[in-house]
Amino acid sequence: MRNLTCFLLIFWCWSDCKAFVPGIRRACDRKPFASFADLENREKVQEGVEIAGESLKSIEEYNEALSIVLDNTDRTKREKVWAQVQQLWLQVQENELQPNLDTYRNMIKACGHTGYTGIVTTLVEQAKDQGIDIGVKFYTSAIDAHAQSKGRSDKVWSDIQKVWALMEEHGVEPDTATYNVMLKACGRHKRPEAQDVWAQMKDEGVQPDVLSFTNMIKACRATGKGAEVPRLLEEMKERGIALGLV
Repeated sequence: MRNLTCFLLIFWCWSDCKAFVPGIRRACDRKPFASFADLENREKVQEGVEIAGESLKSIEEYNEALSIVLDNTDRTKREKVWAQVQQLWLQVQENELQPNLDTYRNMIKACGHTGYTGIVTTLVEQAKDQGIDIGVKFYTSAIDAHAQSKGRSDKVWSDIQKVWALMEEHGVEPDTATYNVMLKACGRHKRPEAQDVWAQMKDEGVQPDVLSFTNMIKACRATGKGAEVPRLLEEMKERGIALGLV
């Protein structure tokens, strides 16, 4: 690593903090480090090295810093990325910055990116309680984040159902993309509820696209419903959706 013009601080680990709950400052053995002095230096940020400098001055700077962290798509480094995410979020709390829509979007993306999805539902609730206008794309992202979890199937599905219930409570109608991530979750976590999701999609008049069929076929195969696949392929043909894309 090339020489830095300022001293480097070693990242504080996830285990150093008793718990991480957004919106609540947690007592940790170490205080959050100073924020990134050079947001343009993506390499330093992504390597897990922080440059000592002034604290974040605005929520926009935080959002930019988090976007840089999330540019690291290496899933083998998810613990390092999650530590960075936590560090940044704690800086937001320390500096009493007000999260905005982009903040919550980035946080939910971070949860899905790293697989640490335990706070996704809380983030949705916080954004809504804060009066932020969150629409179907926001809820879809939250469901998709849960779908990327490697946790127990029943726990993942329970978390997804909580987000779905919040969406209904807030009067937000699911669209094709929402059903697509629901079906993806069913396939990934071998949930038999795929049949119910598919039926509800049809009942609500939401039109499936190629991804809908792809995810449904994968869900059928994952849950022992392979006999349904020929019927789905035939329906795709009737709708003029290219079979070669499945």
